[in-house]
Amino acid sequence: MYKNTHLVYDMLQAIRKLELYEGGGTMDQFYYIFDGKKWDWMESNEDWAKKDIEEYNFELVTSAMTDEDKALAASKQSEKNLLAYFDFEYSDVVHYLEWGSSLTDPRGKTNVVARWRLQLCREQKLAIIMADTFKVEITAHPWEVEDNSNQYKYILAEGIHFSFPLHRYKLFDKIYNQYTLRLDYGKWTYTAVPNKKSRVRSNNNYYNVKHDWTDKGFNFSLEIPPAVVMRAMTFLKDLATEEFGFSPTVPDNMPGNKLLKYFVQYPMDVNVGLYVDMLGYDFGCQVLRKNESNFDLVCDYLKLPKTKSLKKAYHANYAALAICYFLSKEVGIDDINIWQYFLTGQKLMDNDIDILGIDKTGKIYFRKKANEYSFSNRHWHSVWMLEKWGAKRTGEILSDVLLQSMDEYKYHCFLMLEFDYPDGNLPQELAQAIYRYGISKEAHDIGNRLREQNVKRIDKCSIIFDLTQKELAREEETPEGIFKVARTGRDLYDISEKLHNCVRIYVDKMLRKDCTIYCLQKEDKFLACIEVSNGAVVQASGMCNKKLSGYLLDTVISWSARNNLVYAVS
Repeated sequence: MYKNTHLVYDMLQAIRKLELYEGGGTMDQFYYIFDGKKWDWMESNEDWAKKDIEEYNFELVTSAMTDEDKALAASKQSEKNLLAYFDFEYSDVVHYLEWGSSLTDPRGKTNVVARWRLQLCREQKLAIIMADTFKVEITAHPWEVEDNSNQYKYILAEGIHFSFPLHRYKLFDKIYNQYTLRLDYGKWTYTAVPNKKSRVRSNNNYYNVKHDWTDKGFNFSLEIPPAVVMRAMTFLKDLATEEFGFSPTVPDNMPGNKLLKYFVQYPMDVNVGLYVDMLGYDFGCQVLRKNESNFDLVCDYLKLPKTKSLKKAYHANYAALAICYFLSKEVGIDDINIWQYFLTGQKLMDNDIDILGIDKTGKIYFRKKANEYSFSNRHWHSVWMLEKWGAKRTGEILSDVLLQSMDEYKYHCFLMLEFDYPDGNLPQELAQAIYRYGISKEAHDIGNRLREQNVKRIDKCSIIFDLTQKELAREEETPEGIFKVARTGRDLYDISEKLHNCVRIYVDKMLRKDCTIYCLQKEDKFLACIEVSNGAVVQASGMCNKKLSGYLLDTVISWSARNNLVYAVS
C-alpha cells in the first residue's frame, strides 16, 4: 500500500514537471502547512513541504490546546515533523471525544489534517483542494487521566507520534486518507469525496439529501483554511472575469466551504446556492447562471414581500431570506419591522441555517441533524411580547436568543416559559426581568426562585412516592456512577434543577404510577435522567434534554439490561 501511494505521488510530480494535466493543461500546485507559531495554516514554497506525506512524523495539535501546549507543539515543528491539526469546534466527532469511547466503538475514531494542497489548472478551468489526513483513535476516557498530568506522548507506528493534553490517542491506520473537493468551473459543478446520501421525510414525502466532508454535520467535517480559500477564489474570480468581463462581487461573510461550491455554480449570485439546497431540484432548474440577482425568484418561492430592505439584506447576507421565512412559519412573526433585527444572522440557536429544508408545500424540515435546542412553536412568546412591549423590544429579545449562542440558562428559561406559563400569564417580577435582561441567566434565576416558592407553596416537594421493591432494587452503584430513584417531590425538583429539564412536573405522573424517574450521578454531578414506564426505558437524556451518547448511553443501556428493562428510547 505504501508503494502504491508513492507511485501516485511521483506520477503527479512528473505530470507537473512536464506541464501536462488532463490532456495538455498546465498545473500549479500549492502546499499548506500548519504553523505552530502563527497557529494557522500557511502556504509553503519550501521543497521539504512537498514530500510524500508518509515521509513525515506528526505531532497532534487541536483547537482546545492551552497556550502552554501550543508553545510546546510549535517548538517540535520541523522539516521532518509536521503538526497535524484537529478542530474540535467544527466536527461532530467532538461530542464523542469529550465523553470518551471504547476501543471497539467506531465513533471513537476521527481524522486529523496533516497538510492541505491546492491544484490549479487554468486551461481546464479546474481547482482541486486536497486534505491529507490520518486516522486516530481515542484510547482513554478523560477521567482516567491523572490530575497532575497535562501531556501524554505515545510512540506510534513507524516513528509517528501524537501528543494531546488530557486525552490519549493511538494511530488507527498507517495509511493516510485524502479528502478532495474538485471545483470544475468549466462544467459549472463540484465534486467532494468522501460524501454520503440520506433520505429525510417531510409531509409524507421523502427527499434525497447529499452531504460531504465540507458540510458541518458530516461524519468528519473540515473547514478549508482561509489561506486555501483565498488562493482558490482568486483563481476562480479570474475565470469569471474571462467569462463575464468583470469580477463578480461575493459576500465577505459566507463560510469559505460554501463560497467555493456556490461560486462555481452561480458566480453572479452565490447567495442563491443556499436556496437551491433548501428548495431542491425544481427551484434550481429556474436559476440561471448569468442572473445577477435571484432575489425576486427566491421571494416568489417563499412568498416573501419584495421590499428594498429585504433585497439589500439578501445581497449582504445569504441567510437573510431563509431566516425571515423561518420567523414567519415557525415563530409566528410576520412583522417586517421585527425582521430587521434578524437580517444579519446566519444561525438559529447554534444551528447553521443550512440544516433547514423547505418542501413543496412550504413546510420546514431538517435536512441535517439539529442540536437538541428546539426553536419552533414559540408563537405565544412573540405574540405575548408584541402585545406587551411592541415590535422594537420584542425583536431585540428574540434576536438575542435565536441568533446568538444558546447556553443552558437561555434554554432552561425557554422551558420555564413553556411549561410554567403556557398561556403567557407570567408573574410581574419575571415579566420585568425578561423585559430588562431578555431570555438570559438573570431572568432564569429570578424565574427559578419564583418557581421554587410556588412549588413550596403547593407543598409538592414534601410528597413521598410509594415505590415498589422492584423499583427500589434498580438502584445500584457502578464505576460510571450511582443510579438513584426519585423518592420525593424534592428529588424530582433537584434533578430538574441540575439537569435543566422539566422532570419536576412529573410529580403527578409518579403519584399515578404512570412512570418512575431515576437519575445517574457521579459524586455531586448529575449525568442523566431516566424515565421508566411499563417495563421499558422510554426517555433518557443528559443536560438540557440532550440525547445520551458515548459512555453515558452505554452505561444506561447496560443498566436497563441488568434490570430486565427494554431500552425503547428512539
